[in-house]
Amino acid sequence: MPASEDQELFAFTNCELLDKGNNTTLIKNLSNNKELLVQHEVAVALTHLSNFKTLEQHSFDLINIFPQLKGDLKGASTVLKSVRDAQMMVSADMTIRNLQKESGSRRALLPSTRVFIITCDRPPALHRLLDSIHTAGQLERHDSIFVIDNSRHTKNSSENQKIVDTINRGSEKGIIYFGASLQDKLLKTLLDSIPEEEIGIRFLLDSEKWSFESSYGLSRNLCLLLSVGYRALILDDDILCEAIKPPLSSSGLFFGDGSNRKAVFYQSRDQMQEIRVQTGFNPLIAHSKILGESTSKALSLLQHGSLNQNALNGSNAAFLSSISADSPILISQCGSWGDPGTHNPHWILNLDEASVTKIMESPGGLSGALNNRACWVGYDRACLSKNANISQLTGLDNSYLLPPYFPIYRGEDSLFGTMTTCLHPNSVVANLNWAVPHFPIEDRKERDAKSPIVGDPGLGLLSRHLSDNLELKAQATVDNNLKLISKYFSTYSEKSKKEVFDLFKSERSKRLNEASANLRIRLTSSNINSRSWIKYLERGIEEIETAIKNVDLLNYEDSEINVLHYQKFASDFSSSLSAWELIRHESKSFTSTVC
Repeated sequence: MPASEDQELFAFTNCELLDKGNNTTLIKNLSNNKELLVQHEVAVALTHLSNFKTLEQHSFDLINIFPQLKGDLKGASTVLKSVRDAQMMVSADMTIRNLQKESGSRRALLPSTRVFIITCDRPPALHRLLDSIHTAGQLERHDSIFVIDNSRHTKNSSENQKIVDTINRGSEKGIIYFGASLQDKLLKTLLDSIPEEEIGIRFLLDSEKWSFESSYGLSRNLCLLLSVGYRALILDDDILCEAIKPPLSSSGLFFGDGSNRKAVFYQSRDQMQEIRVQTGFNPLIAHSKILGESTSKALSLLQHGSLNQNALNGSNAAFLSSISADSPILISQCGSWGDPGTHNPHWILNLDEASVTKIMESPGGLSGALNNRACWVGYDRACLSKNANISQLTGLDNSYLLPPYFPIYRGEDSLFGTMTTCLHPNSVVANLNWAVPHFPIEDRKERDAKSPIVGDPGLGLLSRHLSDNLELKAQATVDNNLKLISKYFSTYSEKSKKEVFDLFKSERSKRLNEASANLRIRLTSSNINSRSWIKYLERGIEEIETAIKNVDLLNYEDSEINVLHYQKFASDFSSSLSAWELIRHESKSFTSTVC
């Protein structure tokens, strides 16, 4: 049933603005070639209406953004109606129809799945996870199951291999232990096959090269090379293979930006285990039902009924205009039940008001939420988004050309998600609304309320800069997009040291100022009547402002940042990207000897 006229949702997107002089601007709708000549101020105002809302909501936004409108709601509404009638805005109703069209490119049979468990010096966690995987059953549904062991201590790697061997003796579905020996064999095979790509290969895969770094991405690169042509399900070793219902739930689905997650905090993980409600389905199978499907098929699987405009309310129109019914789900994610998995606990500053209110009402309050690390974080309903965030159980459709992970540093998931979007601008991420238990065995008390709010920028800073600055040409092939990403990284090594340093300083200042502005808005607009929350926001602003001053005081001459060091990383990663398709191809023959 169509919405009434005053409830219809519209957005302004995919339009070109051409200055025509005399304070006028020609708007050209690139979707339908319609044109409209307006005053320059009107054109500028329209660029702020990129999310789907009613015309009344847009009018309210405009009078709040532009004081010069002097609160003239009726005048703003009249202008927007004329812009709508001139077909300069896209409607949610038309967008829904386009997304629900019968997909013309849906594959008759999705590629098989391969399961990968990434482990590092945590034999008890690995044993616990493998037990839960066997309890969940249906192992025959997967082509292969791998344990990727990145342990630094021989004792732990030996114990991990024994755990796998013991389980294999009592199971029909064998698990492949991919430890140091096989990893070295893969590395040697690739170096022998394509010696001219040694720099790129070693950067991505040489564990000895990164023996003194936290190499989160290296193990994931192994997963990618062992699953070329398959769909990969990648599990952290400290989760359980169970699907937990979200404590908050809504019907249907929505389209978001990957940052609309909600959270509920608990007193302890023991309490969480007592109150958890299982879904009754196998989380690996649930991922595989969505991963690789077209958007139209995913909508029918996740929506449980016809899609209505509410699913688009507040969503970004540019994202929705970039996808279609045929857009593939290349990444699938789910929520977390237990430890949120974040290195910095202050991610709760980005939560919505409802989630923060629940924190304040919980027995431990704000400090308990930050210190206990016992929470549910995820979505109250399925969410389709553009960029991936992070998940302890992630699905990747590796039958498409996916990028490699940066082998070291935090934020490798964020950079991988951005690069995947750059390679496949029409792809979609499925965020599923259930969660997997995540109970690390090591003590993480250092990640508490006292930890700095402003942490190491990590690869997230690079990810956002890449997203903002990489210009992808319309209808470009994935090969060309990969070349553009490779060129993006090589550019860093071609700049002078001072240019690279100044770029880092500028980008860091930009992001810190954005964070400060967001906290100030929260401080002035929050309806949460809690002194601890107000003090927390004030602390955040103070720490960020101090960090901004420190960035402003940085000088290239006396900075401790080793620019040449990072320029070499950028150059080597560019070489890895250039050779990536060839590396993938050569790895397939090696994998056939293992599986």
